[in-house]
Amino acid sequence: MQELIQKRKTPDMVETEKLEDSQLAQEEDDEEKITACTIIGRSPFIRKFKEVLEEVEYLWTVKPSEVVVAVVKNDEQRQKVTLRHREFQSLRPHELLMGEYFKMRRNRLGKEDWVNITWQPGTITHTFQKDGTSCGVFVMEMLKMTVMEFPNIPKNFHIESSKRCIKTLRQDMAEEILKGSDSRDMFCSFCGNGDLLHPVIAALWIQCETCERWFHT
Repeated sequence: MQELIQKRKTPDMVETEKLEDSQLAQEEDDEEKITACTIIGRSPFIRKFKEVLEEVEYLWTVKPSEVVVAVVKNDEQRQKVTLRHREFQSLRPHELLMGEYFKMRRNRLGKEDWVNITWQPGTITHTFQKDGTSCGVFVMEMLKMTVMEFPNIPKNFHIESSKRCIKTLRQDMAEEILKGSDSRDMFCSFCGNGDLLHPVIAALWIQCETCERWFHT
């Protein structure tokens, strides 16, 4: 994908490289770039990436969409799971976790490795949620604690259930997902793919100037 992006430039970009470094030419070039809605090829704008926490807060506050905000690989690196914006927003406080990403995690673990295990029932003491929306958060945190203790079985799960702690826990989960994702420059924010099939190898990649995400035709 990066090779395709580097090869493709708009005529305006090519022409800009030939202009003399005069102040007038530079002002005209800057004005043209600012007024453009999208930049085809490589974006001429360079900005520092937002801190992950700032990006989490931004994605939580804007209007929900179907844009892919994260592409996360599994441990074996064989499969990628896409997380769309609307699903990502379900991590916000007082909302139920939903979406393909969280279902895939559960379904995949249920179909592999653990299927043929002879389970031994047991009881683990744990704290309880104080609302009707944080059950998914509690389950994910319990799974995390179980994995960290493996092969030992935890004797208890202690999860702070105050509103403030649950909000912080949701933010931490959202941050971990974004940190574990491929760079957003490496995949299409509509379909989640980075490497296209051979018949569409000549597809045109377009970057949105506002969110700086990439899409392809």
